[in-house]
Amino acid sequence: QPGEVVLDACAAPGGKATHLAELMDNQGCLPAIERREERLAVLKENCRRLGASIVVPVLGDARRPMEALRGSAEVIARLGSREAEHGMFADRILLDAPCSGIGVLRRHPEAKWKTDANGLQRHQRLQRELLESLASVLRPGGVLVYSTCSTEQEETEDVVGRFCDAHRDWTRESVAPWLPPTALPFVTAQGALSTMSNECGMDGFFAARLRRNQ
Repeated sequence: QPGEVVLDACAAPGGKATHLAELMDNQGCLPAIERREERLAVLKENCRRLGASIVVPVLGDARRPMEALRGSAEVIARLGSREAEHGMFADRILLDAPCSGIGVLRRHPEAKWKTDANGLQRHQRLQRELLESLASVLRPGGVLVYSTCSTEQEETEDVVGRFCDAHRDWTRESVAPWLPPTALPFVTAQGALSTMSNECGMDGFFAARLRRNQ
């Protein structure tokens, strides 16, 4: 919503961050973390080109979100030093996590030569670290969306399930109320969005909605 603080945790090249800025009527604050300088440059250019002035590109590791954000003078200026020091500042968080990319093999077939069981385990460790770290900066009542372009259990339900088991003060919510009617067949029994094994030729994608209760 306009005026909120929304964190895009793995932001480059900026498609999601700029769309969020549009949904917010370019009002509020949208820190966008990216750990690679060359990708951050692309993010900055896309924000400039699209006029997404509330997006604040931040160079840093989303596994240490407060360290990254405190290093940005612009974030401190927009949030206020007290808010930035407090920690729980975000109303919403989008974690479109790095993953194996198995869901988009049709467009990136070379990825299958780089994927093995060990790779899935490495990705899962990173995804769990990101989710744990980012959860600490979400305000009570806030919502975090975890998503991947993967169809693998290790990178989707396993990550979300382990997190929920370890954090009883969080609630998993169905994504159905936020989807158009044509997307409802892709809602799983657990309330996530999953296009795995769809008959429409779509990429494989997963997204789960989590709310912090306190």
